[in-house]
Amino acid sequence: MFKKILIPLFIALLAANCGGKEEEKEKNTTEKGLNTPVSDFIIGIGKIIPEQQIIQVATPTSGVLQTIYKQENETFQKGEVLASLSNELEADELKESISRTNIQNQELKVAQATIAEYESNLLNAQNLFNRLKSLYDKGAETKQNLENAEANFKTLQANIYRLKSQIAVAQSKLTATNLNTDFFKAKLDKTKIIAPCNGKVLEWEIQPGEGIAAQQPVVQIAPSGNTIVECEIDESLALKAKIGQLVEVNYLGAVEVIAKGKVYFLSDYLRKKSMFSEQSGEAEDRRVRIVKVRLENPQGLLFNAKVEVKISTK
Repeated sequence: MFKKILIPLFIALLAANCGGKEEEKEKNTTEKGLNTPVSDFIIGIGKIIPEQQIIQVATPTSGVLQTIYKQENETFQKGEVLASLSNELEADELKESISRTNIQNQELKVAQATIAEYESNLLNAQNLFNRLKSLYDKGAETKQNLENAEANFKTLQANIYRLKSQIAVAQSKLTATNLNTDFFKAKLDKTKIIAPCNGKVLEWEIQPGEGIAAQQPVVQIAPSGNTIVECEIDESLALKAKIGQLVEVNYLGAVEVIAKGKVYFLSDYLRKKSMFSEQSGEAEDRRVRIVKVRLENPQGLLFNAKVEVKISTK
């Protein structure tokens, strides 16, 4: 009977003792959580891009892509031809116009040289006429010689007037031909995809032999210059970000730091969390602040790679 009473009593004491330990453990855990210091970092998600943004280069005219001169990952200088469309017709038109310009230019030079010669002869003819007239007035020269000199002088005058008219017409034609040449050159240039800046080819969206519509993007390029990370931080942390804060960057899902840098830009307004939403059109009430980080020694990084950004607030 005594044993039956002791056993339930022992179990009750044991349960009370365990419960007390659990309460004490929970209390200690709560107090520890309250005393944990605030994090010295802001975590954001971003992507690696050129500071001048990735550019999609389009062609101003339609056609068929003929030749690519700069392959992916190759660098180029501003003004270089990256690729060209089929342009045999445009090239022939320009060649013919240039040929016509050269011919008209030569004809104009010949006419100008001829008129210079006539003007020199006119001066001599005028001097001869004046001398003969002076002699004729003195009775020392015949009337026939004087009339011949006068006729020669007037003929030269008429020829010069005619040549000046021809030169004026030739100059007008040459001006028109030059305008045509400029037009055909511009037309030919529109078949060339010209680099708008120094940079590197990232991706060709069209291959040789494929048709292109006017204003259709054909190649993505990365302008030369600094490499940055453009990231989003939650609105609850927006005011903690400051210009000049140090930053560490790692690829998503990895812990290795791939680059370091400093914050150099903070947007002045909050925008929708859209850059890295999981799904297109995803409903999201949160707002984010855009932060741009200029990276140090960014060699080997992948443009458009999704990264985690750790901004130090110390």
